[in-house]
Amino acid sequence: MALADVMAEQGDDAAASEHRARAAPIFEALNLREKPRAPTEQTVAEATSNEFAMHLDGDIWVITFHGESTSLKDSKGLALLERLLAQPGKELHVLDLVGGAENTPTGDAGPLLDDQARNQYKRRVTELQEDIEEAQSMGDTGRMDAAREELEFITQELSRAFGLGGRERRSGSAAERARVNVRRRLKDAIGRIGKQIPDAGTYLENTIKTGSYCKYVPM
Repeated sequence: MALADVMAEQGDDAAASEHRARAAPIFEALNLREKPRAPTEQTVAEATSNEFAMHLDGDIWVITFHGESTSLKDSKGLALLERLLAQPGKELHVLDLVGGAENTPTGDAGPLLDDQARNQYKRRVTELQEDIEEAQSMGDTGRMDAAREELEFITQELSRAFGLGGRERRSGSAAERARVNVRRRLKDAIGRIGKQIPDAGTYLENTIKTGSYCKYVPM
């Protein structure tokens, strides 16, 4: 019955009906008169507290999962992740997550990147290329990987901002921009965690739901 509830919440009515059909004879055999209550948000949080946890110590997030621990420098993605983990089962709109629920314009909001942003990206790309070369010559794999990761992110941003032939793309509504940014930041945060604790990364990939509304669904 719990699986049926999960499937129904995800919109898979066929799977929900199948699970309820399988549960019905068990209910009858055990002489159960009512469906067991679904766990509350509080009990879910308590049940999973020993599985995944994160807290901020200065500008460092300390993350633990099933006895393994790691530390990561603070980022917007990790802060967003913590907000979702703190409210298991609750749907949060992307505009609330980024703090822009009010005064949200719709329609075309202009170019995705203005001239100043493009110039800043260009300078940063040059700096990162120099960092990678220097780190490679010094055998500093940690610094090299970090620079490559940031360079890859900038490349994705530039690809998103410009279409075929270098044509500038126009941005959509504030909500759509927030949805894209929140998804990217959460994906980045989960990826960083997964590099340190693979099982934790897999767990978060399966429990963090993104879209216009985001939600943490503990397993």
